[in-house]
Amino acid sequence: MNKLSSRIADIWDNNGLSWNNDLVRLIFDREAVDSINKVKPVLSNDDDKIIWKSAKNGNCTASSAFQHLNSFSIFQLPQQCPRSISPQNLSILKRVWKSKRINPVIKTFIWRLIRRDIASGARANSLTEKINKSCALCGSIEFDAHLFF
Repeated sequence: MNKLSSRIADIWDNNGLSWNNDLVRLIFDREAVDSINKVKPVLSNDDDKIIWKSAKNGNCTASSAFQHLNSFSIFQLPQQCPRSISPQNLSILKRVWKSKRINPVIKTFIWRLIRRDIASGARANSLTEKINKSCALCGSIEFDAHLFF
C-alpha cells in the first residue's frame, strides 16, 4: 500500500476480524495504536462515515464546535484564572450568542467583555511595558470596569 488508507476497513487484516497491526503501527503513534486495538472491527460493506459526536445530527458546524469547545474550556480553567467565567456568565453568553436580534458586533463585544478580553491599559501593560497601564483621562489604573464606570 503506497498511500495512506482512506477507509478504516483498509487497516483490517484480510479476514476483517482484527486490525492489521503492522499497518496500524506504521500510520499511528503508540498511544493511538493502543486505543485502536481496544476497538473491535465490525463486519460491514458500508462506507465509513465520520460523525461529530457533539452534534445530534453528526455534522460539525461552527456553532456546535463553539459549544463543544466552550463547555470543554470551563472544566479546564480554574476559577482563579483571569479568563475563566462563572456558570451564570456562561448562561448569559449562551443566550446572547443564540439571539437573532443582537448585532454580531455587539455579540462579539459582549463575548470579549465576559471573557475578560477587552484591551485595557492594565492588561496590555502586563504584556509589554511600552503601553501605559494608567487611564489617559484620570491617571488611575485602567482595568475593565474602569473603562465603563
